[in-house]
Amino acid sequence: SLVFEPEAAATWCKHLTPDSVQDCGETTGLLTTGCFLTVDIGGGTIDVTAHQVERDGRMKVYNLPCGKICGGTTVNQAFRTFLGKEVVHDEEFETYLKHNKNSNC
Repeated sequence: SLVFEPEAAATWCKHLTPDSVQDCGETTGLLTTGCFLTVDIGGGTIDVTAHQVERDGRMKVYNLPCGKICGGTTVNQAFRTFLGKEVVHDEEFETYLKHNKNSNC
């Protein structure tokens, strides 16, 4: 069967060991109980899901991922608009941004 990306990430996170996590501060071993979030930041959407690991090892999901439209592409577009209107104050730059929406600028 298929699962949502946050569910797959949560299952993977549940099985992390201290040796498999680098530069993330202190870890205490396998996640046997407790709550955690998975955050999937994609190009178009952000999905945040809250999970709890029960004492028997099963995971409870507190909310379903709903894909809010505020992913990387939306952030990039807002930044481009900010640059054009608030920082550069140049009509030619704004025209460039309008005609080159897929550029890495």
